[in-house]
Amino acid sequence: MDRGRVIEFRTSNAKRAADGEKSMNRNEALDHVKGILSNRGENYGDAFLNFERIAVMWSVLQSRPVSVLDVAQHFISAKQARLVESPDHLDSWIDIIGYAALAIEMLGELDEQEDND
Repeated sequence: MDRGRVIEFRTSNAKRAADGEKSMNRNEALDHVKGILSNRGENYGDAFLNFERIAVMWSVLQSRPVSVLDVAQHFISAKQARLVESPDHLDSWIDIIGYAALAIEMLGELDEQEDND
């Protein structure tokens, strides 16, 4: 397999493939994540605001400051921990891509906030 072109994922998700296996290239994976992030925004609102709420709640629970980027890192870590048990679970890989994309977007928003201060 050409690792640069195609990453093979195994999944039992019937929507993805009737036989339980599906190959997805990087562009298909990114397009899939775009759809997920769009739907999440419709259901949960602005991701940055949601991550800020989570950071505030976690800050109280942990008695220390937690940033929106910390939230993204923790969500990615949770997915990585799940992948130890089931490394071929497509959804966890897709979620990691999504959380990383949100973190990149949040970096820009944090820069804008600093510029406005």
